[in-house]
Amino acid sequence: MKVNKVMAKVSQFGENSRQIDINQYRSEIEKDKWDVRNLGIPYNKTTADYYVSFGKIDTPFRSIVKRYVKERLLTYDSITFTTASRDVLGLTPFFRFIVFKHPNWVDLNELNRNDIEEYLIFIKKQPMGGGFLKQNNAMTDESIMRYISTLENFLFFIQRYEWNEAPQKPIRNLIYQEDRPRIKPKDIDDYKYLSDYVWNQVIEKIDTLNSNYRLIILLMEATGFKANEVLTLRLDAVAKKNDGYWIKKDKKGKTPHFVPIDNDDLINGILDHQELIKRLFPGNMNPESLMFLTFEGKAKGRRILRITLYRNLQKFAERCMIRDEEGKIYKFNCNEFRHRFGVNLAKKGLSVQEIHNLIDNVTSLMPVAYCNMAENRTENIVPSDKFINHTFSNNVNVQYIQEAWRKALERRGSDPEGAITIARTLLESVCKFILDEEGIPYDDKFEMHQLYKAVQSALNLSPDNQHEAIFKQILGGCTSVIVGIGSLRNKLSDAHGRSHFTPQPLKRHAQLAVNLAGTMADFLFSTWEDSYK
Repeated sequence: MKVNKVMAKVSQFGENSRQIDINQYRSEIEKDKWDVRNLGIPYNKTTADYYVSFGKIDTPFRSIVKRYVKERLLTYDSITFTTASRDVLGLTPFFRFIVFKHPNWVDLNELNRNDIEEYLIFIKKQPMGGGFLKQNNAMTDESIMRYISTLENFLFFIQRYEWNEAPQKPIRNLIYQEDRPRIKPKDIDDYKYLSDYVWNQVIEKIDTLNSNYRLIILLMEATGFKANEVLTLRLDAVAKKNDGYWIKKDKKGKTPHFVPIDNDDLINGILDHQELIKRLFPGNMNPESLMFLTFEGKAKGRRILRITLYRNLQKFAERCMIRDEEGKIYKFNCNEFRHRFGVNLAKKGLSVQEIHNLIDNVTSLMPVAYCNMAENRTENIVPSDKFINHTFSNNVNVQYIQEAWRKALERRGSDPEGAITIARTLLESVCKFILDEEGIPYDDKFEMHQLYKAVQSALNLSPDNQHEAIFKQILGGCTSVIVGIGSLRNKLSDAHGRSHFTPQPLKRHAQLAVNLAGTMADFLFSTWEDSYK
């Protein structure tokens, strides 16, 4: 346990105690649901998380938890309101367990190691809460770690300050080091990175975005700032120095953080936007001098919330069919712009220390990760993927074909047998789609080469019909590719049972099959489309 984190030094943040409204504070803390806006303390205004509720903590222990939060949040000024909210959520299942096991307890004096062991079993069986993507999933090691840490901090605090309700046994005899799950370090692929493939689609369609959101994401991409950091930028955020323009991010009690901007169009856009904000919301209409405010609707003149930004970005992705490398509609998240910024710095050849200096509020390990990500992502790119993705995403509105290509990409590097099977499926689906669209009948029992022969005839791709020798040769090669993928599937894929003597396909075989199938599918679609122009 990080003891220094739990010691609750006075004025660690130094803002809560200085800004508190005593009269509002006294009436608010009597309630079982506190509204941070009535406490008069700082909070993250880019979210709509205004409340901390104690209502789900049973009555015997509710007053203890309220006192704990009040002490750490307001008296000792050692945590933020966001941390206080998380602490209450983290302690709720513990007290639910205690009330169930010991219904007559009104304190934790008799808490012992057996209680902790049973609580750990209890918490591991609980489903996840949170957003819809996590709800009802099995509890992760990271979540279990947070529950244990929150409980340990709480018990350590009330014992250190000799509360009457504190356990009699020392915390070291209640919670052991081995209770904490071993958290696997993140792999490079665990970091979601806004790739060039996705970003190029965003830029292509960006004019369809609201001008506010357009400028926000351009700033996030150019600075590596998180959404809440951009949404709290002030009108004086642009600083002109001898070496060009910089964006300034204010930090409470610390020196501002500066990031250089070498994009003249972006700087001009920011300066024009600042003038617009000053004209639309002069003086007291923008008391915090924010750079970004809502332009219309009921929230006109208010700051833009982070959730509103991401909702609009997701609608933008769905409306403009922004897709990832697997062909799925892209889902924006909190850190992808920062990771993109870091990886781009690494691609430019900046050192680990230079990257660390430009990206604020990250550990020294992240710049190393960015350098590894830049090298790793470059090595694994297949140039043809983005063109094939573009064809299937924008020109082919057939879900089963898009799904086949997505599965082929997923299996290409991890499941050679499955990748070979789906490569053949992709080509079959494409051929049948073209024949269906052309109204050409075919037998469902046709082999791959028979389907392709029918498509050749429909699209005039037969080598015998070509006048130039080079086209005869190339189209003859295409026929060989189709026949070869069909044969590869019969010999090496997981579509048939294996014998003891069946050779094991390797990753390079899967890459060959998927890349050839994708290229041929793209060629057939392009030829079919051109026949109607």
